[in-house]
Amino acid sequence: MNLDPQAFEQSWNFAKFKPMGFLPPAVALPLECLPEEIRVPVLAWSEELQTAPDLQFGGILASIAAACQGGVYVRPGGTWTEGVNLYVCALAPPSERKSQTIRLCTAPIYAFEKQKKAGVESENRRRRSEAELVNSQIKEAKAASDREKLASLFDQLDLLSPLSPPCLVMDDTTPEAMVTTMARNGGRVMAAAAEATIFHNLKRYSRDGSSNTDAILKAYSGDRIRVNRVGPEKNPIDIESPSLTVLTYFQPDVASRLNENGAGFHGQGLLARWLWIYPDSRVGTRSVKPVLCPRSVFDDYRSDLNRLCHKFQSKEVFDLRLTPQAVNALRAFAAELEPKLAEGSDLGFMSDWGGKLVGLVLRIAALFHLIQLARKNDFGTDQNTQEDEKTIHPLSEDTLKQAIAIGNYALAHSIRSYHLMGIRPSHTGDRAEQVLWNKLCELAGPDLKVSVRELHRAVDRQRRFQKAHDLRSALDPLVESGHIQIRKKEQRGGRPSDEIILSEDALSYYKGDNGDKTWEMSAPSSFALSPTQGDKRRQMPEAGGQYPLLSPHHPGFVPMPGDRSDTLFSPVPPVSDVEHERAAVARELEHF
Repeated sequence: MNLDPQAFEQSWNFAKFKPMGFLPPAVALPLECLPEEIRVPVLAWSEELQTAPDLQFGGILASIAAACQGGVYVRPGGTWTEGVNLYVCALAPPSERKSQTIRLCTAPIYAFEKQKKAGVESENRRRRSEAELVNSQIKEAKAASDREKLASLFDQLDLLSPLSPPCLVMDDTTPEAMVTTMARNGGRVMAAAAEATIFHNLKRYSRDGSSNTDAILKAYSGDRIRVNRVGPEKNPIDIESPSLTVLTYFQPDVASRLNENGAGFHGQGLLARWLWIYPDSRVGTRSVKPVLCPRSVFDDYRSDLNRLCHKFQSKEVFDLRLTPQAVNALRAFAAELEPKLAEGSDLGFMSDWGGKLVGLVLRIAALFHLIQLARKNDFGTDQNTQEDEKTIHPLSEDTLKQAIAIGNYALAHSIRSYHLMGIRPSHTGDRAEQVLWNKLCELAGPDLKVSVRELHRAVDRQRRFQKAHDLRSALDPLVESGHIQIRKKEQRGGRPSDEIILSEDALSYYKGDNGDKTWEMSAPSSFALSPTQGDKRRQMPEAGGQYPLLSPHHPGFVPMPGDRSDTLFSPVPPVSDVEHERAAVARELEHF
């Protein structure tokens, strides 16, 4: 399209508006919906490490899941059973301190593993000592040809076989080795890595280039794993209730290629099992003098996870029930979600992930509940003699509502992550167009106008639009789709510059004021998470509100220009906002 500014002088009509599939912006983590046992370390560690709190949240949640998996199952009613293990994947560019975050969050799990290994080594020393005594008795029995005594001694010797050292956390492993490790650990293990190792290994050791996802798919849902193959591991493997938790952080560029070259991760349902987290980067706005985390914060977190490990990393299995009010809230959430999964509906393009959202919410609610019980050191363990089951304190409606809010947050980030991986609605937009649209919304004033010169100066640092012609060419699709107009600016003296006018229809669409195209999911008496003036962190309002969810049609920029107080979208804040947030975090940590 050859832009003619004079043509726009003659007509103020925009072209017919057509939405473009821009990468959805990152939605801020609703910190006020986190239990204090999670919220405090999330705030403290994200401040000290100067990272998005989303990274700490994902790491802490996965670590809680690893501590509890296999030892407790959620039973909301009927035959529905949900484990508490999670697959968490956070996407962040280099220099986001991903390794430090994983190391900090998983430290209590490694400490418990070390403690268990010391106990196993002590037990094995005792067994070796007794085995030597039994072997000497076997020699005497053989010399005396006492067959009855020999049989008894061999039975004793079998009971003195050395125990395998526990391995609660893995890093670089193949699917086959993962299954073997799970079998030795009672069917449970955690995989944690600051790289996309687990995805790469699913395909790396395949002979035909396909992905060996069978074990990881079954381990999420707790489906039985049976392996009978000829090879070094001659003994068959039978894991009745496998439970795997995965925590992995890697670059968005790697994620964009996950579903390429016939990997089949999407078609096989692997991508649907993940809690995707894709926050904005804080690189470039970080403070060199962060508020250091008080030691007591980590001590409390370590104590909580240590209690969970001692409680649930054993042979006992507990059931977690829901209160009747929590069951009703869960059903209402599921009823509102279900129509959105139909083909052609808002979530039709990612119905695989959306179909597991209710289960994800239930797992998150259980983890919130369990960490709170651990802090109180009161699990309320009870033996139900009628059903011969062990139960703990039931999950409340309030905790479930908190998890629903996090589920809505997870949905927004999954839409963003799926878009990055090429799984998106039919309308798609080029990355250059999105950069320009976001920058226009940032620069526009109340009159919704930006000069071409001002836009060029703002984006020239990206070295993508060094010439005015390059900028004009990239603006063409925005004009054709009704996002902007370009007209000659009337001015006296000075160098003339064309003027860009933003479409109110486009701004309203991406903000969410687009009628039935934007949809909301409500939780009964749920939390309306709208920020308050002067504080970016959202406060808990009165019950009875709604938590707006992003629509798949909701791909563009963030708020109306000059107004960030009524949007869920959270772009990378300017330095002034970052300093304000740091001050708020410091005030929050003063009482520790």
